[in-house]
Amino acid sequence: MQVTVNEKQIRLFNSKALSVSDALVLIGYSARKLIAERGESINYTLNGQKRTVLGDYGEAATIYVNGRLASLDTKIKNKDSIIIDPAIPGKAAGALVKEVLNQNNVVYYRGEPITLLTGFTVNGDRVESDIAIKKWRHSCYGRKLKQYQIFIEWFEISIDGFDLLINGESARRSQSLKNGDTVEVKRIRMERSYRRNKRT
Repeated sequence: MQVTVNEKQIRLFNSKALSVSDALVLIGYSARKLIAERGESINYTLNGQKRTVLGDYGEAATIYVNGRLASLDTKIKNKDSIIIDPAIPGKAAGALVKEVLNQNNVVYYRGEPITLLTGFTVNGDRVESDIAIKKWRHSCYGRKLKQYQIFIEWFEISIDGFDLLINGESARRSQSLKNGDTVEVKRIRMERSYRRNKRT
């Protein structure tokens, strides 16, 4: 029996019912080219805790016999044409400092998400939040803004003549922030301001 594998002609002994896998074994086709491998992952530590960003899934090899989609178990016959499109490895993982530090540390101000982590460092060096994490040995740290007052000072929000609100309710400047909180600064009504001045 003669068949072609990726346009290479080979001869097989027709002693039994043969399949695509028999032809690949005969030419020494690497099994690794058939299996979809996941892209390289990134391992790092975030504020002392080990984290992983997984690479993307790859695409398995595609097999055709006489132009039709087939598999390793597909039976072959004399003069069949076998084409193997090798597996495509997945894309390696990629992540920015701001992406890994934003997890579970976000509040919303004027409808926009704002991370509570600031002052980013990677391996002890101060960095911007858009630097890529590439090496497994990267250690990322961020200072968490836990209190409303720190949030206001950090982002230089003016609060003179305004009320501080968290999730729609009046808040103290010492009040802690947590993931998902909505932060507002609302102007104080004139009558409230008048009453306060009158008391004094």
